[in-house]
Amino acid sequence: MKGGRKLFTCPACGKGFFYWTLEAVPQPKVKCYFCSAETFPNGEPPAPPAPAPAPPAPKAAAVPPPAEGTPSPST
Repeated sequence: MKGGRKLFTCPACGKGFFYWTLEAVPQPKVKCYFCSAETFPNGEPPAPPAPAPAPPAPKAAAVPPPAEGTPSPST
């Protein structure tokens, strides 16, 4: 696994420490060893993409009007 140590200063408590991260992770989430605050040292990651919209529901078949001369159904 390729990665490395990076120096980080906690924005909550101001203490500095090293953390290790993989090269493949562009936005690692770091938890402070001293105050347990969690943050992203490279800025907040981009928001996940919005889910794809659902396909439109099929239209119901139109019921033709009753033929002329037939009684209408009573309710």
